[in-house]
Amino acid sequence: MSASLKHWFFFLEPLKRVELFLNNGWQSQVSVVYMGKELQAINDKNDILRLHHQMLASVHEGSLEKAQASHVYTYSSGFQGFAAKLNKEQAMILARNFPANIF
Repeated sequence: MSASLKHWFFFLEPLKRVELFLNNGWQSQVSVVYMGKELQAINDKNDILRLHHQMLASVHEGSLEKAQASHVYTYSSGFQGFAAKLNKEQAMILARNFPANIF
């Protein structure tokens, strides 16, 4: 391998690691947070939305603005839950800290 080709590999290798890092969990995707039927007792849609945003804020460094930006949809008919843009780490934290299944 020529010296100039080795030079390019030296610079490209870290970029490959960054791409691998991003593709293995740091990119957000829309996930469904299923909370079951137990919370059906909460009838006020504003209270439900507030609860979802508080849960999301816990994985967005406490930021309510980031939580609201990541929220996509609230499910309230048939089951309780929401859809949100989360990376794998955020989804795991939600699943660990709240009674919810993440899909």
